[in-house]
Formats: sequence, C-alpha cells, structure tokens
Amino acid sequence: MNTRVIKSGGELVIFEKEKLFRSLKSAGANEDEINRVWHKIKPKIEAENISTRKIFQLAFNTLKKQRAGIAARYKLKNAMRELGPSGYYFEKLMSHVFMNAGYKTKTNLILSGKCINHEVDVQFTNQSEVNWAECKFSNKAGQKVDVKVALYFSARFMDLKSAGEVSAKPRNYFPWLISNNRFTKDAMDYGECAGIKMLSWDYPNKDSLKKLIEKHNAYPITCLTSITLNEKKLLLSEDVIVCNQIDINKLEKTLHLSPVRKSKIIEECKWLS
Repeated sequence: MNTRVIKSGGELVIFEKEKLFRSLKSAGANEDEINRVWHKIKPKIEAENISTRKIFQLAFNTLKKQRAGIAARYKLKNAMRELGPSGYYFEKLMSHVFMNAGYKTKTNLILSGKCINHEVDVQFTNQSEVNWAECKFSNKAGQKVDVKVALYFSARFMDLKSAGEVSAKPRNYFPWLISNNRFTKDAMDYGECAGIKMLSWDYPNKDSLKKLIEKHNAYPITCLTSITLNEKKLLLSEDVIVCNQIDINKLEKTLHLSPVRKSKIIEECKWLS
C-alpha cells in the first residue's frame, strides 16, 4: 500500500504500516488489539491526504475503548504537549525523569558563572556528576530546535563550568539540551561535536526522551484518559506531575470525584507506574 499521508509540517510522505504497528506494540498493545485497531482505521487511512494527526486520533480512540492504560501510553507524545503552553511543567517532568533515575534534582535555578549569572532549567546531580539541562518546550507539532539554541547554551554552560571547576569539590560537568520535539541536523551535529548531551523525542535512538520516560516510569498525568483537562490542570497546580504521584489521598484532596471514578483513575495509573 503506497498511500500518502500528511505530516505535521505539511509534507506528504508514504504511510508506513509497520511504524504504526511498532508504536502500538511499544505502548503495550497485544497482537489482537493491534489488529483490531488496524481493521478499524485501515479504510480511513487508505483515503488520500489523511494527516498523521488524524491517524493518531483514530488509533487512540480505538485503543481507549479496549484498554485505557494502553491508550494512555500511546498518547505520550501528545500528552507532553498538553503540559504547556509554557515549559514550566515540562521542566518539572524532566526533574522527575532524572529523580527516578537516581539523581538529586532541582529546577528553575539561578547559578553564578565565572562571568555572569545564568538560569538553569533542571540540575541533576550525584556524587560524581553535575548535570545542567536547558529544556526547550513546544506545544506545537513539527517545530525543531535550531543550532542557535545549541550555540547559546554551549557558551552559557562553559561559563558555569568555569566557575564550578574552582569549587572545593571538583566533579564532572555535563550539559544537556532537551526538547519534547526534535532538533535540526545542524543543531545535532554541533551538539555532538561540542559535547552536549542532546535529548529529544526520538533521539538518541537507544536513550531517547520517550524511552527514558518509559524506562523510569515518569509518565505525565496528561497521559490519563480517565480525567478531564480541567482536572489535569488542578492536579498540575498542586505539583502532581507524573502518574506515580497519584493516590487516593491526592485525588480526594484536589478533585471531588465519585468512588467509581477514583477507582478508575487509580487503575489506569497502575499501567503507567
């Protein structure tokens, strides 16, 4: 089948059935569930000029009727965009990712460099490392972080590192540039050459943002299909960022829900913890 589909940037590309199947399997869907999704959406995919966004929505809605927990995992990329419009909650999410990986984390810091002060989105440390991360968030699909951002961040990191190297406790210092979307090729080439750890939705392949979130069970609450957008905003305002923070007490304190709904939310969270 050589059906063309429209990507978020407006580009026409050949639809890859295998890519859809891989994403469904990665979310935890079994073979029977994948086949049911495919048979449901195949006639619409074969129509000309359907968008990848529409394909996602069709697959998501079909999964949601089968198993909400699997649909929630499948929604991860879109769920991160729902953390916006600012990057505040994305920075909090990254803090949880690295906290779950065993680091001590802090967000929204002002640190002194050798020459000037700098804002650091996320700092995560252990006994031998100091990691400083610049988080570039976008709630729009298709946007890419360009090389100017990498150049600017590299200069800021070097100023911070210069100040850190004269401290009483020398450690290894690492810069991270993190995006919930993607980087341009020039940004990736410069970042790799300059020693910046580049992290985006699907880069690097083995340790991408998607895979780190899955590995360290740091799914944002915006993944959940059993709560409304307003309820998600209320939980975020109470600093409940990831699903494994949710328990009955937090639900009772923040949201006024029936026992049936609370049970449904807790059950869905188990799939994401």
